[in-house]
Amino acid sequence: MNDHDTDEFEPEDDDFDYSQLEDEPITIPNQVFPVSGNKIQSLLIDDQSLRFSGGQFDFPEDFEKGWQKKWTTNAKLKVSHRSIRSISKEDGELKIRIVYRTYIGIPSECEFCFYDPVTAAAFLAYMEKEQYFTYTHEKMSRFMSVWRYLLGLAFTIAMTWFCWYLVVDGKDEGTGGSGDYKERIFFYLLGILGTKGILAIGIAIVGYIGFKIWKRAGDPPFRTKLIRA
Repeated sequence: MNDHDTDEFEPEDDDFDYSQLEDEPITIPNQVFPVSGNKIQSLLIDDQSLRFSGGQFDFPEDFEKGWQKKWTTNAKLKVSHRSIRSISKEDGELKIRIVYRTYIGIPSECEFCFYDPVTAAAFLAYMEKEQYFTYTHEKMSRFMSVWRYLLGLAFTIAMTWFCWYLVVDGKDEGTGGSGDYKERIFFYLLGILGTKGILAIGIAIVGYIGFKIWKRAGDPPFRTKLIRA
């Protein structure tokens, strides 16, 4: 679950009084939480790790049974607390980004969202107080606030050019019965869109990403960040 598109659930804001946590405590360890992310739907938190699963579970017992199954199509990811280098969440959203080291020492990332700000705040509080992360609340630099969008912009431009080239060169018409099902669908859609359709979609996406870059660079958001002491 590296850093790819994982914005299946990203609320516009999380206007929430975090002082409510003192009156409405949430038990974090050994609980299953519904989350949204890249092929994941459930999160089980214990004293040693975070375990993500692609299955939907309501109780720890059900999660454990699903986790132990050897033959399953559900995605699985286990991130030990000791391997986590940082945890961050921007103000105004519920998406949490975890940077950790894999078993062979390679840095990796995982992004997911809780479905309410109370749970997100309780999770961060637990990781700070019980797993001994250092808490900071900082305004992001202009570059840090937009660099992921710059990557998305470059990718969109490259894909638009690539698809436009395939149509102009007539490669979308030369597959016939060859290629797998997804490939045939891809070329079929290119043929329907044509060069004008591809350019229109590409320009629209580029315009949207460009607006997000301009907005974030003009007023970078604040973020909560927990780092390993």
